[in-house]
Amino acid sequence: MRSSRLRHVVIIQRKNGATWEEDSTCFAEIIPTGGAEGGAALNYTVTLRHTAQAAAILPSSDLSSTHRLAWGSKILDIFLVENVDQLNREIRLQCTELPAVAPE
Repeated sequence: MRSSRLRHVVIIQRKNGATWEEDSTCFAEIIPTGGAEGGAALNYTVTLRHTAQAAAILPSSDLSSTHRLAWGSKILDIFLVENVDQLNREIRLQCTELPAVAPE
């Protein structure tokens, strides 16, 4: 992995009860991998998927789908953690972007 491609700062968050707390911060490469639209009647949804690649910042056994990434104003929900070549040097995360919540 080329370090020059790790240009996005992401915050790894861990669920603590009903809230999310910051676990660590790292540089990552965020790659949009696709999206889908769907809807019925007045319920319309858009799903965006991203791949995040980073140097291993946590032991791969510690990072799981119970974590999420905060990337600027976007929240990426992790659904797959891949330890590339099982060397604990590069982590590839498959994520779904959560829809923005309008402030109340």
